[in-house]
Amino acid sequence: MTVYTKTPVFFSAVLALILIFTNASAKNITSKQSGNWSANSTWNGGTPSSGDNIIITLGTNVTLDMNINLSGSGSLTVNGTLTNSTGRNYSITLSDNATLVINGTTTIQGEISMQEFASLTVATTATLTAGEASFQDNSIATINGTMNTAENISVRDQSAIIGTGTITAVGTISTDDNAKIFGSAVDCTNCTKMGSSLPVEFIYFTAVKNGNRVELKWSTAVENNNNYFTIERSRNGIDFQEMEQIQGNGTSNSIRTYSSVDADPFSGTCFYRLSQTDFNGATHYLSTLTVQVSASDALSMNIFPTQAASASQINVQLVGKTNTSVQLVLRDLLGKEYFSKAILLENGNIAFTLDSNEQLASGIYIISVFGNNSCQSKKIVIK
Repeated sequence: MTVYTKTPVFFSAVLALILIFTNASAKNITSKQSGNWSANSTWNGGTPSSGDNIIITLGTNVTLDMNINLSGSGSLTVNGTLTNSTGRNYSITLSDNATLVINGTTTIQGEISMQEFASLTVATTATLTAGEASFQDNSIATINGTMNTAENISVRDQSAIIGTGTITAVGTISTDDNAKIFGSAVDCTNCTKMGSSLPVEFIYFTAVKNGNRVELKWSTAVENNNNYFTIERSRNGIDFQEMEQIQGNGTSNSIRTYSSVDADPFSGTCFYRLSQTDFNGATHYLSTLTVQVSASDALSMNIFPTQAASASQINVQLVGKTNTSVQLVLRDLLGKEYFSKAILLENGNIAFTLDSNEQLASGIYIISVFGNNSCQSKKIVIK
């Protein structure tokens, strides 16, 4: 065995610009007990479909008794265990930005197939075992734990495997000219490739929703040359933005505990990634967790009536997080702005009459509200 180290939308002929953030068909599905994937009794929220946000909870074992296809906003997080039905080669296919996060143990006899910007994360203490694995069309895998295949691992079309863990294939591990595995395009047969060893020994990393915020905590048993940690967050598990840097403890053999708070989390599925940076500038991506933030935490707007003789007859109600500042804007279909105001939701909601300084001509107007990492736009008609 060889070892290698290492939207706007335009309507008809007019120039109306309406921002829409919605995915009405997606559901949040969690396992409530051990059982087959296809069994409704296994899940809270019904049997999963391709665009759902699915979580296998800690302590539950879901048996894969069918092929899984996730696409678009679809995501699967394995905090418990996902195993294959005995003797059956079922596969998991992700495409079109879908996300698979493994914090527990996943064992399938079929193929893990990542396509079209799909992402896979295997956490530091997690294990993924599959018949074979393929990554193509700009997909990315962050392997901080262990990935094993009984046959081949193929990385193509500007895809990449990164991280600090280990991948092993009984068959071949291969790339093309535009793909990398732990920074290298070197192929091998019946071999193992390893990311760089971690300078930090972790005890745990957790992300928990508490009221209107998400609390992140982690602890280390050993730190070597550790400068700082970075917490990042993402709506899709691919495009991350830095949230906070936390100073490390250099070199330490004592238990150290750290925390960070996201006071304004994204609505829906929110991804949190923890990385560690050495004093020499090397950064190691450690783990990615997901948290479900209910739609009730998001910003909403109600307008009544939607047709009136003047703006002063239009009533607006905004509901969102307490003490959050939002921006309300009124424009016509050509984009001319008639009203813009910053509004503080002191008690989490506010109702008021729309009062524009200009006399509005008869026609269609768009009211938009921005805040809480979301935007809503609605149409009104001035007669």
